[in-house]
Amino acid sequence: MVYHSLMVSIGISKRVRVLDSHTEGEPTRVVIEGGPELGNGPLSQRLEIFRSQFDSLRSALTCEPRGSEIVVGALLWDFWACAAMA
Repeated sequence: MVYHSLMVSIGISKRVRVLDSHTEGEPTRVVIEGGPELGNGPLSQRLEIFRSQFDSLRSALTCEPRGSEIVVGALLWDFWACAAMA
């Protein structure tokens, strides 16, 4: 596993910490700190927020020169905080 600290441009500079690993042979980059705030709604709603407002972050983290076309991206989220709201 490789631990990176990347500065990405999403309109402002923001520090994002990621952990690179392989999951079932696929290169995976997990955002462990500094990810976008997507709210506490259903995952489908958070996915839409991510797609519409944070695609530049996804691109900066998974595409060249920091990634490649086969890198899988993931965001950690607090399951227990979300479960408590349900």
